[in-house]
Amino acid sequence: EGVVHPFTGLRIAEDSGKLSKPLGSLDTQFYRATEVGDFVSYEFEVANPGEYSLGVVFTQADSYGTWQFSVDGESLGKPVNGYDPSVVAGGGAADLGTVALRAGRHTIRVDVTGKDALSGGYFIGLQSLRLKPRG
Repeated sequence: EGVVHPFTGLRIAEDSGKLSKPLGSLDTQFYRATEVGDFVSYEFEVANPGEYSLGVVFTQADSYGTWQFSVDGESLGKPVNGYDPSVVAGGGAADLGTVALRAGRHTIRVDVTGKDALSGGYFIGLQSLRLKPRG
C-alpha cells in the first residue's frame, strides 16, 4: 500500500552542479557528488493530504557517500551510508520517518554529509521514494 516514485522518473528541482544521469542497468538515478555539501533535490507529487511514512531505496557501492535526506526543508531520519565494497543495486533502504504532506508538489533533498572511511567517493545512487499513508 502506498505510492512508489522511481527517482529516475522524478524531475531534478535543484543541485550543486554535478553530473546526474540514470543508470539503466541498475535502475538508479546517479549523482556525481564530489565533496561534503554537494546536494540534489527532486520534485514529487502527493495526491491526497495527510501523514505519510517515507522511505528510500538506494544503490550501494565502494565510491558512495553518506547522505542526509530532507523533505520541504525538514531534515528526516539519520544520515544514510551508501558504502558497500561491491555495487549492490537496491542494496540499501532507509526509513525517513513520518511527515505531514499537503496535496501537491513537494521536494526531497539529498545532502552529502561525509563518507565511510573505506569509501572512495561521495557519489549518490537512488532507486525509489516510498510514501505510505498513515492511519
